[in-house]
Amino acid sequence: MILTLIRKPSENDCTFGELTDSDGNLICYTLERPEVQIPPGQYSIEMTWSPRFSRILPLLDSVPGRTDIRIHAGNWPRDTEGCVLVGLQLGSNMLGQSQAALGPLIALIQQALDAHDEVSISIS
Repeated sequence: MILTLIRKPSENDCTFGELTDSDGNLICYTLERPEVQIPPGQYSIEMTWSPRFSRILPLLDSVPGRTDIRIHAGNWPRDTEGCVLVGLQLGSNMLGQSQAALGPLIALIQQALDAHDEVSISIS
């Protein structure tokens, strides 16, 4: 399964994007801080324990010069140090319903991994 993150032009202190599944269906919206965005490219995803969040979260592998880059819940640019935040609603410089977006996304990724499918994210 390949997830696709298509970013919109940055404005103010955030970059919004749309995360879609392999069929092009919108899963959720994303938010990143422009100054620490993940470089465009394709990254494999695994589910691992996050000590910071004390739960299993998607981890992006082999991000150049970076470690522990995850997809997680958060509403504001201040909620990320360089990871991808997810939500179901776009606001002014923020995401809404972040936890509601994260749960189904984790389930989708885990279902693919349980079926021995490789999971990756393509960022552009």
